[in-house]
Amino acid sequence: MANLRFFRAIDDVRPYGTHRYDVYGPKVDRRLTLFGHRTLNAWLQLEFNPDVVAYCERPLRVPDVRPARLVDFWVHGRDDGERFLIVLRGSELQPFAAQRRQFVAFEAWARKTGIQVCLIGAEEGAPAGVLQRNQATILHHVAADHTFVTDEIKQRVLAACGEGAMVGELESRLSPVDGTLVRSAAFMLVLDGRLKCPTLAREPLSRQTQLVFS
Repeated sequence: MANLRFFRAIDDVRPYGTHRYDVYGPKVDRRLTLFGHRTLNAWLQLEFNPDVVAYCERPLRVPDVRPARLVDFWVHGRDDGERFLIVLRGSELQPFAAQRRQFVAFEAWARKTGIQVCLIGAEEGAPAGVLQRNQATILHHVAADHTFVTDEIKQRVLAACGEGAMVGELESRLSPVDGTLVRSAAFMLVLDGRLKCPTLAREPLSRQTQLVFS
């Protein structure tokens, strides 16, 4: 997507007491660093939301807020335009109303710019355990193989899926293509919203996982 409003984090300073996660974002086709499990959860939802076409982590600082506070994500959606996500940290969760008040001026500026400000509270929108592990597994495969999976392989996976197929069946049907590439291509199609996995939130991924057309 050309001419993005934001395309790189403005700094990579780790907030005190947070975990650091180095990940690959398929939608932005680059490595990025995230801080804190709530931010990681929010990022997973961005990558798995087909409406999201672009995003940027830590795009700018919220002006006139002390201590200094970064916006966690700028997001561009296909249908709902642009928005800023501020993922509230543990120390910011109480009282929620007070946190909303400290961002009033920033929200007013953002509205004039055509961008909505969204505050994300405790675990809001966070995936459950099985879903989170499956999403992380899918992104791990995509990160490892995205440079080797061609559009031709993805089209062949779509054709082989038919009325629905298990991951292991797709690997067999596309032999002699490497099974790992077939699996990664299938997962890329899930991220793109062209295939879906009905059991993604209920069962660990395996060769028996069923994929169907969205």
